[in-house]
Amino acid sequence: MKQNNLPDVSIIFAVDKKTSAMGEGNSLPWRNVNLDLNFLKTKLKENEVLVLTENLLHSLPEVFLNFLDEQGKLIIVLNSSYTFSEFTQSEVFLKSKKILILGGFKLFDVALSSGLVDKVYVNYLNFEKDIKITKETKFYDFVGKHRNFYISKVDILGFDNNTSRGKCFIISYEYRTQS
Repeated sequence: MKQNNLPDVSIIFAVDKKTSAMGEGNSLPWRNVNLDLNFLKTKLKENEVLVLTENLLHSLPEVFLNFLDEQGKLIIVLNSSYTFSEFTQSEVFLKSKKILILGGFKLFDVALSSGLVDKVYVNYLNFEKDIKITKETKFYDFVGKHRNFYISKVDILGFDNNTSRGKCFIISYEYRTQS
């Protein structure tokens, strides 16, 4: 069980509703999903520390990196030299109030297994045009893997008409740990 004096730790990601695909190599299998991006930006603003892997950092578009820079948030980049376990023992972690983990998906598993994650935000993207599955496609089945979370909130974000996959209907789920 998590101690009360530790920070609130959240994870955020989006997946294709039909396939649970969330990545294509080191990028997203979709583009221009503005409702999803706006939701992400809102959650970024609510947290003081952002955590992501080095691979994810290098795959982010420059416009998004500029947005992160403008927010003045502390960004922690994890890699084989600085792991999630080491970060959770750091002064930054212990003194923070709200931390948001952006990914990648291996980091999600490590963080969720640690027992430190309080909330998970998952946007389910239902595209008009199916995602082509390749050997580079990465999948993440959060619900199937992590049964100690319950749905605490569901928001219909609505339709985004101009994505790289045609129209997209987005539903956002907030999951919380069961105490």
